[in-house]
Amino acid sequence: MINVNEYGFLPENDPYKNSEAFQKAVDKGGVIKVTVPGVYGISEQIEIGDNTKLEFCEGVILRREASVSGINGCAFINKG
Repeated sequence: MINVNEYGFLPENDPYKNSEAFQKAVDKGGVIKVTVPGVYGISEQIEIGDNTKLEFCEGVILRREASVSGINGCAFINKG
């Protein structure tokens, strides 16, 4: 299991930094878990690869915000 919070995905961070941290953890694959409750802003699409599972503890809310790179749309997409 990979704890995405250890990669810098935290409620107090700006949405772009959270997007980068989440993507870095997801790129490892496997079980990706958010263990710290809170409201998280993300500004970029997160690309999820094969054999990856996302788990969120109770009290986690994701808020999609305007993209810095100009790519708006889904918060999560499959790489495949």
